[in-house]
Amino acid sequence: MTFALLISAYVWIGGGSLAPSPYVSDTLLRNRIHQQWQAVRSTRPDSALYYAQQLHQLAQKGKQPADLAQSLLTLGITERDRGNYADAVAHFRQAITFREKLHDQEGLGTIYQSMGLTYKRMADFQRVTALYEQALAYAEKAYGIFLQHRSSAGVIANAQNTIGIILRDLQKMEQARQMYVSAIARLEPQQATLNNKDLTTLAILYGNIAQIMISNNQYNQAIASINKALVINTKINQLTSLEHNHRNLAKAYRLRKSLDTSAIHAQKAIDYSRQIADPHRLFNTLQVSYETYRDLGNYKQALAQLEEQKLIEDSLMRIDKAKQIVALQAQYDNERTRQLAEVSAQKDRLLAETRARLLLQLEENLARIEANKARDLSRVRAKAELDKAELRTKYASAANQQTIKQLGEANNRQSQQLIWLSVGSCLFCLLSGLLLLLYRRVRHSRTKIQTQSEQMRLLLRELHHRVKNNLAVVSGLLELQANRLGDTPMRQAFVESQQRVQAMSLIHQRLYQTDTATQINLIEYTHNLVDSLMAAYGYDPGHLDQRISVEVTEVDVDIAIPLGLIMNELLTNSFKYAFPDLDVVPRLTLRIWQEAGLNLLVADNGPGLNVAQWNAPHEMNRTISFGRRLIQSLSDQIGASLQVDVQQGTCFKLHIPTEVMQPS
Repeated sequence: MTFALLISAYVWIGGGSLAPSPYVSDTLLRNRIHQQWQAVRSTRPDSALYYAQQLHQLAQKGKQPADLAQSLLTLGITERDRGNYADAVAHFRQAITFREKLHDQEGLGTIYQSMGLTYKRMADFQRVTALYEQALAYAEKAYGIFLQHRSSAGVIANAQNTIGIILRDLQKMEQARQMYVSAIARLEPQQATLNNKDLTTLAILYGNIAQIMISNNQYNQAIASINKALVINTKINQLTSLEHNHRNLAKAYRLRKSLDTSAIHAQKAIDYSRQIADPHRLFNTLQVSYETYRDLGNYKQALAQLEEQKLIEDSLMRIDKAKQIVALQAQYDNERTRQLAEVSAQKDRLLAETRARLLLQLEENLARIEANKARDLSRVRAKAELDKAELRTKYASAANQQTIKQLGEANNRQSQQLIWLSVGSCLFCLLSGLLLLLYRRVRHSRTKIQTQSEQMRLLLRELHHRVKNNLAVVSGLLELQANRLGDTPMRQAFVESQQRVQAMSLIHQRLYQTDTATQINLIEYTHNLVDSLMAAYGYDPGHLDQRISVEVTEVDVDIAIPLGLIMNELLTNSFKYAFPDLDVVPRLTLRIWQEAGLNLLVADNGPGLNVAQWNAPHEMNRTISFGRRLIQSLSDQIGASLQVDVQQGTCFKLHIPTEVMQPS
């Protein structure tokens, strides 16, 4: 009866589950308090301090170095947000000692980066250069740790962004720009797979480098960079960042004297400010809008912006007074929350102690029952052993006779098995000899085939080498002939022919320089071809916006040769006709990717071409150039389709079906 009562009480209290350990309970409480800290950190700094202190008290109770380091980091960040920089630095230094004991290098890097931001804010407040330099030292130390331990690209880029901001404050604009460029290059290739946190970092980098461009009067580049940030922030719906992007766009367009466009972005920034309901942002945005309407000569609208600014300025003064009342209310709420947390913790502790006591009593009763059960089983087993001994004695003689008979039969069977085993051994030896002979013949044939294969590969490489040399001779002859003709259309025809020969020569050069004789490295070939044509037409890489993306590594030589000639013609068309008369930076886009076959895209931002004339059949248009005929002929040769789009410049799209790509 007592045992049943104990089980009932145990199930009623714990639901049949074991009592949680104190550390598990503290972990759950710590996670809940940390969530509350994050919720009030940016809006209620006094409440954030209370929660940070509660986290530190729990960490001191548990005495786990990792928890102590994290709680000290939280305290430091909170004090920094409240403007208590000395207390913040002290907490960070204590956190460093625990991370060093744990040998947690990435944790140390996070603390060093937080110290760098703290010293930067101190420098912003006091305008002391030495503090900026101290901030830079800590930020660079964090960056070095992240690089050494190969942290994620987002973590490293965030550290670079911090360094760039501090360098900008030190008026080291070029160094800051280089740091932003390096961070963008680290994240930009992975943009499609980045999480929202790293995408936010990339958007911030675009905005920061745009500010340097504006200060250098590079308004077009700044606008392009801000537009990249705008795409990312629109995707992840970062309203505050969208407001900041449109505000900077309004400033850049105003300085570039595009006042109508500046007014559009200023209005968008105002709309986002009202949606966010942040009076400080609306105040700053109204200032940018005022400057735009002032330059436009729309003084009525400019005056309206100034009047609204004045109203916001008055309301912000009232808000500061209201914040004092809210702070008092927050202190009351924090004290009440602390008391409720203490009552809840005491209740959980008493409940856990009761569960543990009842569980101990239950285990003692179960142990007593198991002991009685084991004693009874021992008695039954002993009696059974005595009965077995009597049966063994009674039937011993009969069992012995049966055993002798069975041994005789087993002896006869073993004799027969030995005979068959001998025969099997002979057959095995014979088969082993035959297999050995066959293995030697196969190995000899394999060696011979391998030697022939190596010879064939060497011959193919030599063949491609000689073809490349012959093409080089032809190219040289065409160049000599072109030089003799002077600046005439006929000379241009010789130059273009020479470029086509060089395009084929590059392919054969790739073939004899690699181990495979039938596959072309399309990435290296494409970049070499673009560089060759760019040099031939006198374009500097620094004054040409190249957007080259080759996602296909290797392609068969039967496809590579016509594809290389088609690329040569399309790129030549851009360099000859699209770029010379442009007022903006020339942009060349080349992309090769795999989707239902092989796809090629070549586009420029030139004036475009006559699509009707381009698509006209040969027999209807006698003025079609040789390059156009060559592209069509090569496309038909490999079974490809070619499309032309002139909505934004000129864009050629070539598609080679999958069945054509299969090697014969």
